[in-house]
Amino acid sequence: MDRQIEVLLVDDHVIVRQGIRKLLEEKGIKVIGEAGNGYEAINLTRELHPKIVVMDISLPLLGGIDATRRIKKEFPDTKVIMLTIHSEENYIINSLDAGANGYLLKEAVADELVRAIETVERSLTGYSTIIVRWQRRARESMSSAGLPTGREKYSSSSPRATRANRSRKCFL
Repeated sequence: MDRQIEVLLVDDHVIVRQGIRKLLEEKGIKVIGEAGNGYEAINLTRELHPKIVVMDISLPLLGGIDATRRIKKEFPDTKVIMLTIHSEENYIINSLDAGANGYLLKEAVADELVRAIETVERSLTGYSTIIVRWQRRARESMSSAGLPTGREKYSSSSPRATRANRSRKCFL
């Protein structure tokens, strides 16, 4: 890596943040701050201007999805990767709607997080394999229901169609 990627870690468990920090710093990724709730994440983003925020979903005071929405509104160039235990579809969709650039489960191996950060830093999307499987199932369901799949576009600009387009684009 020619330059260090600057990351803000957001998780309410100090031991988790310490472990992630150690892992990332061993791989040459610079952790410039840590937050334990969504409000701290927003304030530290304002103060430190990280390139990437690694955000847990389940946070006290202000959850990760709401914090992501606020960060992306104020700092649209800041990338956010959700790092969570939640594999349920509603969390994935709500995270994408909030502007998350990546979604990774905490069960992922360490190198997956590093790859996701490097991928998102290059303005691409980074997702866990379970999310890719979820997307594949969604595409198969759409196909069997006679709905557009693959690279086809919805003609509607409804929020649901827009979300489906963005979701499909992220996974193709």
